[in-house]
Amino acid sequence: MTDRQKEKLFNAIVYFLSNTKNCYKLKLLKLLYFLDFEHYRQTGNSVTGLDYYAWEKGPVPKDIFRSIEDPKLLDGLSDYISTYIEEFESGTGHKTIIKPKKVFDPKLFTKRELDILAKVAEIFLEATSDQMTEASHFKSLPWDRAIKEKKLNEKIKYDYVLDNTDSSIKPDIIKENNKLKEETIGFINSL
Repeated sequence: MTDRQKEKLFNAIVYFLSNTKNCYKLKLLKLLYFLDFEHYRQTGNSVTGLDYYAWEKGPVPKDIFRSIEDPKLLDGLSDYISTYIEEFESGTGHKTIIKPKKVFDPKLFTKRELDILAKVAEIFLEATSDQMTEASHFKSLPWDRAIKEKKLNEKIKYDYVLDNTDSSIKPDIIKENNKLKEETIGFINSL
């Protein structure tokens, strides 16, 4: 993950914490999933650079999974959020309470990224963690496709989100863009 992606990730977290209700760890991870996969569907690139894995309860960005409970595990995250664990009254588990420490910086994001952030937050404004899990399991979404291919615990391919709608980027355009990106980086490195 580049420094820019990390800064965008931290700000996306702040955005979701500030613009949705009951945004605990599980909900936050699902919101990031919907952000990244919808942006990839439209452009061929994720917003945060995270990889998501097909865990039993849904897609999980395991690189930050533990860092949400202990922000000191990911360099810089503790500058953006504070967390504490709250046990359920029933004694059957806990939830991770997450509070933003900074204000969201929209200057880091493109107009499209801001639009997707807002749409994801609006759709899932009042969703519970259970509802978020259910939504990430819908038929034909990337997690469902990974599970059907018997890829439990493996990385979910971003290409699973591509479809035949007009708003979905085509795989050949992604390949062309990636080739251009590699050539540009090669050229810059040769200077």
